[in-house]
Amino acid sequence: MAAVFNPDYTDLGSSVVTGAGGAETLNADQGVVTTEALATADGAVAIRTLTNSKVKTTSQVFVTYLLGGTNTSPLVIVCTAVANGSATIKIGTCGAALNGTVKYGFIVRQ
Repeated sequence: MAAVFNPDYTDLGSSVVTGAGGAETLNADQGVVTTEALATADGAVAIRTLTNSKVKTTSQVFVTYLLGGTNTSPLVIVCTAVANGSATIKIGTCGAALNGTVKYGFIVRQ
């Protein structure tokens, strides 16, 4: 059975991680990531590397912004590339600079 992303975290178990240095590692079909504090100029993009053994070159990785980080700027978050063992996540702003931690959820589909 395919994993279903659960936004209220009730079945994520230990699938939660805090990133550092532009990267996070979480080997799970779904999970929640909190980045370290991000600081960018308006219009800039923070590029993250999600290392995850579940990600393959044929995977689809869906990401969504979650409440709970300290960033107060509007943002857009997308997965822009996948490779065996990793996904590239880009976090961009919408009219203001990134100014804190960002929490996002992901699900890997094969």
